[in-house]
Amino acid sequence: MNQDVKICSKCGKRYGSEQDFLVGTGRWRVCGEGNLWFNCSCDTSLMIPKGKFPWYSPGKFIREEVRSVFNQIAKTRNFPHIPTVIMELNSRLQDEESDVPEIAALVRKDPFLAVDVLRIASNIKNLKTIDKIKIKSIEHSIVYVGRKTLSELIVAASITSFKLKTKAFRIDNLMESSLKCAGIAEALSMKFNPALRTDEVYLAGYLCNLGKIVSAICFPGETDQIYTAASDKKDPRSWFEIERNFSGIDHCVLGEIGASLWGLPSYVGDIARNHHNKIEPKDLQKVKPGISEIVGFANLLTPWFYPDIGYCDEESIMRVAENFGLNEDSLEGLVVDLNDIKGRHP
Repeated sequence: MNQDVKICSKCGKRYGSEQDFLVGTGRWRVCGEGNLWFNCSCDTSLMIPKGKFPWYSPGKFIREEVRSVFNQIAKTRNFPHIPTVIMELNSRLQDEESDVPEIAALVRKDPFLAVDVLRIASNIKNLKTIDKIKIKSIEHSIVYVGRKTLSELIVAASITSFKLKTKAFRIDNLMESSLKCAGIAEALSMKFNPALRTDEVYLAGYLCNLGKIVSAICFPGETDQIYTAASDKKDPRSWFEIERNFSGIDHCVLGEIGASLWGLPSYVGDIARNHHNKIEPKDLQKVKPGISEIVGFANLLTPWFYPDIGYCDEESIMRVAENFGLNEDSLEGLVVDLNDIKGRHP
């Protein structure tokens, strides 16, 4: 393979052969300009210019169990790519020598991205603190949220800005519930397992239903039908239940595929795949719930706290709540007690 040697600026690892690139790396994704990006074992993002990776295939980095689904949709569907400016920004965020004004200048090149960064920082601030100081600048946003968290969340924001061919289903509707799910997930983690990284819990809660976006990209007509049926208050049913009537559509599997193709952290793909799995009983005094259980519970609770979101499966909620050691009264006050999220989170 004719491949220029690439050296990671952080850890010094050398990449020359195909084998070098495929061992100890991850989060492979193609940007809008066709360049190939991946993360070194030290988690630094590196780029291979377009045309220099003839051996690359997205299927190499997707679990064998879901590869058949990917192969079916990949033949006829084109996935949108993360914009190059997002990839470049992520690279700068990881570069310890890049200062905040330099990063902010790159953000400002894309007005929509700048708005998203401010919105993300404000959402997280509202979730974590009751102070009245508003985040007014990009520089403040970067410092407040932190480089690593911001790096992941702007990728998520870019995914939610994709143009879809659906007529009824809109990403804005999904993101409204996703933000609330993220807030509830972080509140649950603070209550039941403070050792979890709250930024990871927030991102996982925000993207656990990522597969619905992939569904809208690959199957716009069917996704509109599922969304319309799930929105019918006269016949309340969950999205998960309705999509079972459509062959080949499973937003859990599609979420894992999307997370892999767009280079999201592996735990995001795992939770997108498993957020509807049954949560088994645990003795929470001995075994703390993990991030998957926290986000799965938050996903169930979102329409319970916010009735306009969609179908509320009260039977499952009460069963899982009991596993978490909650009765109906303590469940009702849970999110309000944890930083008053219902009142302050959008």
